[in-house]
Amino acid sequence: MSLKSMASHNEELKDCWKSGMQALQKKDKKLIRSPKSVCNGSINIDACLENSRPNDNRWDYGLDIKDKGVFVEVHPAHTSEVNTILAKLTWLKSWFQRNCSGFNSLNKSYYWVASGAVAIRQGSPQARRLAREGITGQLKYLNLE
Repeated sequence: MSLKSMASHNEELKDCWKSGMQALQKKDKKLIRSPKSVCNGSINIDACLENSRPNDNRWDYGLDIKDKGVFVEVHPAHTSEVNTILAKLTWLKSWFQRNCSGFNSLNKSYYWVASGAVAIRQGSPQARRLAREGITGQLKYLNLE
């Protein structure tokens, strides 16, 4: 099952699905690049679930890239934000497991794209912790070709 299919079968997500990269906010489009032929669609998870879950640590985006679920968080990349990113990842996995059948079998990846300067050193304890949890980042740009 693809991310697009999961979203289209979920009452809260189905109206938020957009073709290509259209779900990305304008400020984030310059940080995340993907050829139109590669991206099957996108969803702004944060905006879509903002009203129903205003106090949750919501993840930003889901992209269907060649039937792979690519989840992207655009957030300041400072060591003080590592716990926030990990809380968002925990929320994302938990919410999708509870609300979207097929999530566990979906081929997926998680990326943290810096909304400004990157202030986490490669090889630091924080960077190693993020890598252990499966988060790729803190990237200045994400190129999904």
